Formats: sequence, structure tokens, C-alpha cells
Amino acid sequence: LRRWRRTLLSDSLPQLRDYLRNLRSSSYDAVIDAQGLIKSSLFGVAPARGPGHGFSSRCAREPIAALFYGGGRHFISAGEHMIERIRRLFAGALGYEPPAGPPDYGLPDQRAGKSRRSAVMLLHGSARTDKLLTEEKWMQIGQLLSERGLQPELPWGNESERMRAQRIAAACGGKVIEKLELDAMAAQLAGAAGAIGLDTGLTHLAAALRVPCLGLYLATDPKRSGNLGANQRQVAEAKTASAEQIVSAFAGLMEEAGDK
Repeated sequence: LRRWRRTLLSDSLPQLRDYLRNLRSSSYDAVIDAQGLIKSSLFGVAPARGPGHGFSSRCAREPIAALFYGGGRHFISAGEHMIERIRRLFAGALGYEPPAGPPDYGLPDQRAGKSRRSAVMLLHGSARTDKLLTEEKWMQIGQLLSERGLQPELPWGNESERMRAQRIAAACGGKVIEKLELDAMAAQLAGAAGAIGLDTGLTHLAAALRVPCLGLYLATDPKRSGNLGANQRQVAEAKTASAEQIVSAFAGLMEEAGDK
């Protein structure tokens, strides 16, 4: 949808037709919308051949989306963590008991990447500007980590992030890593001693890999969307927290993870 919005109508319409034709070429036992958005229900659930399931209008992010869920509209409190909501949604749609306890993401326990025991990944990128931490604070965080004998590593996904990563790395003696595909990035994360990241996909990937990760939350509520799993901790008011407080929390997390 994002790509189609950026292209001419004459280019996007044939792609939309191909998409709908491919989607309707199979029949499904269930079509589950875990987003609860109008666009996900309109372009994902409605055209598909199969019973649609999703959140009820009382708890969906966009209540109108529930109109398209003929297979089942499931009420799951919006106050619960999103991961738990999705676990319960799938259980309700497919007819099994919701799993209890912390999530197991199904990724191998062993570290996929080469171990870099002094490396700390600084996950500084986000598509939403209100989730971003200031460069100055990232520089301070990197400097404090370097003083502890740790090596800040900075990934990037676009030119703006690459330039920011270079500035932060230059200020703290960090390392800008090359642009990586997701599987290679997972290996890079898995080999690190730990990570500090914003509310982004890479932070949640670190949680899935059981990499000790401190999540920094500026515009979202970690009680509902925080990095969840083993060796995870969150800072709810990261905008006002000092670099010293952030690094102190990260050090406590690393000490706690080392004791397990």
C-alpha cells in the first residue's frame, strides 16, 4: 500500500488487480487480522476466501474493521500487552487454549552470530519521529558504554539513519555496521552482549533472540507494546531519563541476565 501510494495510478492498479487475483486463488480455513485496522481488514480479510477473524469493535484499534470479521469478533482487553492480545486472538480463531506464561518466539536458543562479548547494539532508528531519542543523548549513552569497556555498534536502514549512526559513532568511538538484510541483522544481534533500542522492530527482534535489551519508550506505552521476553527491561519515560540513568539501567539488566 505504501508503494502504491507513491506511484502513478496507472502503475498501481495492475499490481492491485494481481494482488487480489492471487489472494482469491486459494480458499482459507481462517483469515486472521491481528492489526484491527480498516486497511488490513479491507485489503486482507474482505477479499480473501475464508472466514475472517479479528478483534471486536470494542477493542479493535479502528472499530469499523470489525465489520469484515464474519468468522468471529473476539473481545480481548485493549489494556493487555499486544503480544498477549495476539496470542489470545489466534487461540480464539483456531480453537485452542491460549498459552500460559512468557512467550516463546520459536527462534533457536543458541546464538546465531559470532559472539562479540563487548558489543552493545544501539538501535537508534524509527520511522516515527516521535519515537526518536536525540542524537546528543545517544552520543552520551555511547560514551558511557565506551567508558565501561563496551563497544557501541550502530546499524542503519536508510541514508538518514546512516548519517546519524556515523555522527553518534564518531562521538563515542562506536562502530557503524554495514547495511544488512533481516536474517543477517538477526545474526548480528544474536552475537552481541546486549542492546539498547527504541520501540522498533529490531528491539523486539532482540527480545525474540533473548538478547538482553533495554527498550527506550518515548511515545508508546511499554505496558502495551514493550519488548517482552527473557532478559528484557524498559524505560517508560526515556525522553526525560538521563544518559546516566539509561546506562545504569542497562548495566543492571546485564548483571541480572548474567546471574541467570
